Amino acid sequence: MVEVKRAVLISTLGTESQVLTLCLQELLAQGEPIEEAVGLHSSTQEPAVQASLDRLQKTWPSLPFAKNARLKLVEIPVLDVDSKKSLVSIYRALKDLVAGYRSRGFKVHLNISGGRKPMGICALLVAQLLFGPEDRLWYLISPPELVESRAFLAKRGAYKLLEIPVPLWTEAATFLQVLAKYEDPWAAVELQRQVRHKEELEHWRNFFLYVLTPAEQRVVKELVLHGLPNKKIAQRLKVSSRTVEHQLSSVYKKLRQYLGHPPGFVVNRSVLVTIFAPLFRGFRPKEVGDLPEEKRSTAA
Repeated sequence: MVEVKRAVLISTLGTESQVLTLCLQELLAQGEPIEEAVGLHSSTQEPAVQASLDRLQKTWPSLPFAKNARLKLVEIPVLDVDSKKSLVSIYRALKDLVAGYRSRGFKVHLNISGGRKPMGICALLVAQLLFGPEDRLWYLISPPELVESRAFLAKRGAYKLLEIPVPLWTEAATFLQVLAKYEDPWAAVELQRQVRHKEELEHWRNFFLYVLTPAEQRVVKELVLHGLPNKKIAQRLKVSSRTVEHQLSSVYKKLRQYLGHPPGFVVNRSVLVTIFAPLFRGFRPKEVGDLPEEKRSTAA
């Protein structure tokens, strides 16, 4: 029997709190077991925000899903998003919510339709840094007449709930826990970049050393380090231009196989230079074909 994972809906909120209820209505209709609906909003010192939240809380008990989904409102002490400090506050609140629910085994649905644009941007960043493969990012599209009605419920089809694809860079739970401790989004992103860079270098180092033949390695290295045409590469390696052409064709084929034959992915000289230039800048393997040190003296 397949275990159904508990789920939470986290939604950024502004002056129109219907973005939370409409999103919740649609997800429940799709069979998502939402247990909690969390509205993340800016400071209630803004009268329009306070009025929207008051109306949501007052109406919630009468909504059809109120018995199964608990409402929780979380305030970010930010009135104007006009500084790095305010962005850090938004990021921290979103990060704490997402990381907290994931650590408790919840599937996270994050709706970025409400609130100010920087809230949505920070939510997207949190999703990219902390989401697992089962978590989902959403954006609600409502026609003007539905927005103006301020209705908390509507017929399915009167609005659209779009899933936004989130590129996940890692599924390693331990590292996600480390990222979740960073209060500064700039520091979290920099750490991600450093780790991702090292992973990519190792990935292409393995391809170069263990997938390509020594002859193919020599051709790729000449191309990347010197940007030479086939004829010049052939002269430097003392082979024919046709040999270089065949070896590059073989590299192209192996690279597509290595990446799982992604549709529409064209491999050419420019792609090889782009992929291997960072590797060769920090990695200089011994010249392929050189005799080991202990054999050079014997040969001499």
